[in-house]
Amino acid sequence: MYHKSNVTTKKALLLFVIVALLHSFTACTIVSQVLPMPEFPLSKTDITDALQESGLLWTVSEMSTPYAQPNTFTLYKGTSQIGFLNSSLIEGERGLFIAFLAYFGESPFMDVYNPPEEDWKSLIVFLTLLYGGFESAYQVFHYFNNEINYVTRHVIEPPRGWIPGLNDHLHRFEEGAMWEKEVNGVYFHIRIARPIGSLNEYFTAVRVFRDWDVFGPIEAETEAQTEVEAEIDWRELLLRYPPPEPPEFWLDEYSITDAIQKSGLPWSVSADYAPLLGRTYGTYALYNYTTRLGYIRNTKINGERSLHGVFLHYQGDRAVSFVDFHTQSREDWDGFIVLFTHLFDDFESAHQVLDYFNNEIDYIDRRIPEPPSTFIEDFVIWEREINGVQVEITIARHYGRAEEHMRGIFMFTDWDIFGPTW
Repeated sequence: MYHKSNVTTKKALLLFVIVALLHSFTACTIVSQVLPMPEFPLSKTDITDALQESGLLWTVSEMSTPYAQPNTFTLYKGTSQIGFLNSSLIEGERGLFIAFLAYFGESPFMDVYNPPEEDWKSLIVFLTLLYGGFESAYQVFHYFNNEINYVTRHVIEPPRGWIPGLNDHLHRFEEGAMWEKEVNGVYFHIRIARPIGSLNEYFTAVRVFRDWDVFGPIEAETEAQTEVEAEIDWRELLLRYPPPEPPEFWLDEYSITDAIQKSGLPWSVSADYAPLLGRTYGTYALYNYTTRLGYIRNTKINGERSLHGVFLHYQGDRAVSFVDFHTQSREDWDGFIVLFTHLFDDFESAHQVLDYFNNEIDYIDRRIPEPPSTFIEDFVIWEREINGVQVEITIARHYGRAEEHMRGIFMFTDWDIFGPTW
């Protein structure tokens, strides 16, 4: 009787252990698979679903421009741009990257929305859902929220070539930091920065990946480039050639309009400006009726002058219509050069620069961009000093295109002042 009871007790105990193990195994399995792992590269549907689930009232549009990286989407809040999202699958490993536009100030070129701190929770939940495989949608945010205030902020030094009031887009932030964390074998790198004169911080970039051997070199390359630029003694340049306060500008809307009329061109000029070119004053937009041709920027430092033109060229569909971009012709090149010759007004005739250019440009070898460009297949820079003025004209050709287009003209009188910024 005692023996039978003992056997029964052992069987009951064994059954209890088995049930407990099964329950533990099942619970672990459920926890590890709470969040599904979307297939990479991500689809528009995947991103839209994650936005809705995270509570972000944003929308997404697939970039279809020729220069867009594959699998890249634009994020919006209403009509305002937030940034660009890219997902990739390399050697079977998944990578997720978001670059935020993080532009501050009035911009006629684009309307930008910078996610404030109250959006950070939903934004990190959005990232967690997109990558998947975590215990909960809030797992990563809990780590971030507990640690971000203790991450050391570092001063962001002005980069090489920055001149106050001339190209302020190069130096927008006063200090920044990067939060790094490995969660369930997945690396999170979140960069934040505080704009100059602001008390608030904003996200500037996010990278999420599992395999350091695949995606780590990309991160390391970015860090190395930042360190190299930080080591350049930009202070020496500013000490040797301090710009006036405020900087001087020798051209205005009226003088440019006069030069356009002298050139016989059906163009007009507007006093708006492009923050992507980086300045607050001295930059004007060129139009052919309602079509934007490009921008002219001028400045004068220590009595020396510079004139810089950036020309827009677009072919193909585009996801977002900022402006009606222009498709260049070879005749436009003549117009650009003659106009700049009139503006600088140091030459023997309106066609002096153009004659040199036309006689030489077809005989200069084209070069492949180094490192390779995502949309430029080859380019050439025509350089010549004429009447004491250094003239540099850049011509480029997009992938899959037979024709070339003019990207920019740079004229200046003193290399020591303007050469380093160029």
